Amino acid sequence: MDRVKKTAPIIIVVFTMILSFLMHLNIFDKGVTGYHTWRQSQTGWNIRNFYRYDSNIFNPRIASFNNGHDNILRYEFPMLQWGVAMAEKVFGETNRVMRVSIFLLGLFSLVGFYFLLRALGFSPLLSSLGVFAFNFSPVFYYYTVNPLPDNLALSAGIWYLYFFVESVKKERLGYSILAGFFISIAALAKLPFIILGGASFAYVLRLLLSKKHRNISLATQQTIIYFLFLIPVFLWYKWVIPGWSGNGILKGVFDNQISYGESQRILRSHAEHMFPYVLLNQGHWLFLLTFVFFYFKNKLFRKEIGIYLTVSLLFVILYFLLEINMINVNHDYYMLPFLPFLFMAVAYGIRYWWNYHKITRYLTLILLISIPFFCYDLSKDKWTAKMGGYPPDLEIYQEELTNAVPRDEKCIIVNDPSNYVFAYMIDKQGYIFANDHLPAGWITDLATNHHIKYMYSNSRKIDERADVKERIDSLILEAGSIRVFKLKEPVEK
Repeated sequence: MDRVKKTAPIIIVVFTMILSFLMHLNIFDKGVTGYHTWRQSQTGWNIRNFYRYDSNIFNPRIASFNNGHDNILRYEFPMLQWGVAMAEKVFGETNRVMRVSIFLLGLFSLVGFYFLLRALGFSPLLSSLGVFAFNFSPVFYYYTVNPLPDNLALSAGIWYLYFFVESVKKERLGYSILAGFFISIAALAKLPFIILGGASFAYVLRLLLSKKHRNISLATQQTIIYFLFLIPVFLWYKWVIPGWSGNGILKGVFDNQISYGESQRILRSHAEHMFPYVLLNQGHWLFLLTFVFFYFKNKLFRKEIGIYLTVSLLFVILYFLLEINMINVNHDYYMLPFLPFLFMAVAYGIRYWWNYHKITRYLTLILLISIPFFCYDLSKDKWTAKMGGYPPDLEIYQEELTNAVPRDEKCIIVNDPSNYVFAYMIDKQGYIFANDHLPAGWITDLATNHHIKYMYSNSRKIDERADVKERIDSLILEAGSIRVFKLKEPVEK
């Protein structure tokens, strides 16, 4: 019996990983497609360019040269993108290598969550059941094979919370250093994840201000550790943020204000859809509601670790309210900072019903078994072109469109309002336009001064205009709604 108790948690965690692998098996060889393809394509371009042209991690590149002769675009520190590109240098540039690399990072997140639950006092068995429940959050399940820097930020954030909890419980320098390291990685990978560090902020404040828990030397030690690890975060974003002109995420509701009615609509959508069906699924609801009841009944927010995690969660909620106009109803990956807290709560509910009675243990098992089915049903269509919002012909004729022009030839591309998807799917870089706007003079300038020879177009308003036709040499390919043209060579003056 003791041997079963020891091996059961390992079996459950390994089973969770294998089941997730099998459920994603038909996705690993897919190109970037589906929900939020635009953000995945941006990440994909960083990976491609690190692999093919410039492996300098400080120079993340995209497809567009519209802003000059350079396609460098610095947002988050591109550790994930660079790491995947280095994996491709070893194993080859394939969709499988890219997706498997992201999937392995997802497994690292699961291991971190297991240790976090153990640090919070959950038994090995219940920790493994918590991992199982976490893995089938629809948003985690979807993005765990998709190229987004948020995956690295979430993983590092979970490991930060684990080492933070251990550092508070055991007051060991090594745990604090590791907590500082992982919150630094999380913030570098995606700046908003720095809010998870609210737990450490609350801990230091308590060490300084509480008469009962005052410890000035420990507070000083903690402050120095986190300060040193956050220096790279400060330096990177101090360098790159001035180049984020037009990025509404910087000022949130203070820059792009929305009406009270619009904010109500967004909050209602999050309450009715985002939280219950994207971050969670139907199999999680009872466990979460159980935690909410006991959180207030037993005043868990007054317990030492509970205080710090509650402050961290409050920081996440504040971030959500500040960025509500940018998150709106569809930017689900902006909501990933909520996951560790939601699933610590779900794990608490699992533990309660598992231990309450033999009958409720069977109920718990039934709900746990249902979780992957609900997750699959909610996620199965997210990898389709329809969910991506781009012209279906891009996917239907992807191979023909890609091969119509040599890979390294820069091209004119219209229309691509995302600035990434069209270019990524045809594997071409160049000058990208949207909204049926491309003056004929620009075509002449690009052909003459930038040696552009080809144009991809899904816009008849552009390619059938008389002044544009004058600059077209021939039609190379017509693939559904998309045409590929060879441009006339510029006349020597």
